Amino acid sequence: NINAVHKVFEEKIATIEKELKAPIKVEIPTAKQYDGNASAKGQMILHKNNLYMNLLDDNKSEPCSANASYKLIISSPKAPVHKGLYDENKEYEFNDIVMHNNASWIKTDDPTQEIPSSGWKLLAKAVKGKRGEKGDTTVVTADYDDVIQELADEITFLKAKLGEFEK
Repeated sequence: NINAVHKVFEEKIATIEKELKAPIKVEIPTAKQYDGNASAKGQMILHKNNLYMNLLDDNKSEPCSANASYKLIISSPKAPVHKGLYDENKEYEFNDIVMHNNASWIKTDDPTQEIPSSGWKLLAKAVKGKRGEKGDTTVVTADYDDVIQELADEITFLKAKLGEFEK
């Protein structure tokens, strides 16, 4: 019977239209500050100006880009701060700059504190220059290419994240 088929079709269309007009419920996960306590898989964690998603159940490890048990969601840049001469007894934070062995180093988000290590990136190193009339001169060269590439990567990443939030 064509009328029965037509009625079923209209009922299906009405159901679909109702579902399309219904408000979409979205759960936005709350983030907690990293405190060393275990967090659940999927938990959003704030640590050192960055937002991470925990990928493991009962995870107590410290979030950083070198830790595969977290996914970096949003990286918030911190202005570099010069901290003077490196002191192995001090704790340094992301983007702290120190002088060590005639070189300047900038702290990465890797928690390793010792220089040299994955916790630090070389910015510039003094090299011995030609002997002059009054003795040695020192020439400082900067590693601009790596710094510029990191800034370009950071901008690309932030634009991509902004694009995801605008969708």
